[in-house]
This record gives sequence, structure tokens and C-alpha cells, in this order.
Amino acid sequence: MTFDTDYFDREKRDALRRILSAHGIERLWELRGALGWEIELDSFLPLAKRSVGSDLLYDTGSEVCWTWSGNEWLVYVSHDPAITLAGEWLVQEWTAPVIREAELKSRAI
Repeated sequence: MTFDTDYFDREKRDALRRILSAHGIERLWELRGALGWEIELDSFLPLAKRSVGSDLLYDTGSEVCWTWSGNEWLVYVSHDPAITLAGEWLVQEWTAPVIREAELKSRAI
């Protein structure tokens, strides 16, 4: 599931953190090119900029992804600028509020 990065505002970034946290994810791997490091979920910033917890002192490009052990999910930001959410449970939980809202609207008509 891919979005324009402008759509992914602070509220949506916080919602993504809550979903990850609800799955017991407290740490993530932030991967940029051939470099990667472990960060705390609280410092996860799904943008092309470096996350707050990264100790990298220079830019490594405009594409980055985040995941964790098992690789059941992935958040990817490209140079397009686009952000992609991948993984069955992550996509399902991300779309659940949207589906509920659409169902409520259709009942109101």
C-alpha cells in the first residue's frame, strides 16, 4: 500500500507507531543503502530524513526502509516521494479504520 509522503502527516505517523507498538515492536532496523542501525520505536520517523535515534552523521540517499526480526512487515520511503507499508497484518490494521469509516458512510446514505 503506497501513499504520497505529503499524505503521511504527523497524525498518521503516530498511528503507525501505535500499530507497531500494539504488536510488541519496541525497536526497529533502519536501513539506508548498505548501512543499517537499530532504533527505538519512539524515534521512528518514516521520512527520508534520518530518524532521531540514528547515530549516522551523514546522508546516505533518499531511500530508506524499516523492519524488524522476521521481516513480517516493512515501511519503505522512496525518492518518488512515496511511502509504502507492506506486510499482511500491517496493511490490514492500517486500512481497518478507513474501511469502518466507509461502511458508516454507506449506512448513513
